[in-house]
Amino acid sequence: MRILIADDERDLVAALERVMKRTKYEVDIAYDGIQALEQIHQNQYDCILLDYMMPRLNGLQVVEKIRKEDNKTPVLFLTAISEFDYRQQAIKNGADAYMSKPFMIRDLLDKVKELTSKGTEQQ
Repeated sequence: MRILIADDERDLVAALERVMKRTKYEVDIAYDGIQALEQIHQNQYDCILLDYMMPRLNGLQVVEKIRKEDNKTPVLFLTAISEFDYRQQAIKNGADAYMSKPFMIRDLLDKVKELTSKGTEQQ
């Protein structure tokens, strides 16, 4: 299974990368929305972990663009924004799930497992 982590918080990204690799996922990293789109266009992912607030393009813009391209890869927003309106906007524009920071690693791994198993069923 291959995952893209797109977030500009480098310490968080490093921690998530270690956890995901220990859980046997292949991991690619993007630190802004443009890098995330480039990675998504170059690679096939089983799940995308996407921050809402990133430089150059925010997470909402990234998910809108890939959904317009008919990319159905599961997208999980991981963000410090916990307000209901942002959550609704993300889901409305194509996100499959939304978790507010801080989060429990076990909850994240369970959600990623759930999303990647759904993606496998659709293929």
